[in-house]
Parts: sequence; C-alpha cells; structure tokens
Amino acid sequence: MLIENPTLLIAACTGGAAALSAVMRATSGQMGGVLRHGLAGLAPVATGFAFMLGPRDSVVASGADVLTLGAAALAGIGACLAVNRAIDRKGTRALR
Repeated sequence: MLIENPTLLIAACTGGAAALSAVMRATSGQMGGVLRHGLAGLAPVATGFAFMLGPRDSVVASGADVLTLGAAALAGIGACLAVNRAIDRKGTRALR
C-alpha cells in the first residue's frame, strides 16, 4: 500500500483545499465557483500524490490507495463549498 496513513492525508488535503479556496476567492473575483472548487479541491490531492511518487521510478497503486485519494478529493471539494458558504454568510467585506 502506497499511502501509509490515509486519515492524515485526507485531513491535510481537506485543510489545504479550504485554505486554497479562501485565498482564490479573495484574489480572483472573476473565477467561477465550479472551477474554483475543482482546482482548490483537487490540487492538494495531486500535490500529495506527486510527493509520494517523487523518489520512485514506478508505483503500483492498490484499490485502497485509489479510494483514499478519491475520499481526499471529495473532502477537499466539500471543504471548499463549506468555506464559501461561511464567507457568503459573513459577507465579502470580511476578506478585504
């Protein structure tokens, strides 16, 4: 199994996605919600996966690894949605 601690990976990806979504919302007002959620939700997963693959020439990912990365992606997108709803309730002035 490539991923040794799936809970830590999911938690790190969720936190990273939430922070990235808030920063993207504050800095780029022209980006739509779907694109922002997709990029912010999947970027930490891709970064974590690339970090794990870095020193190896080839890797065989098991089904548990694929499920963990899928869960991390869904948790990241969910965190983006939650952050944006929280910001909408407070108003957009809170970020400026």
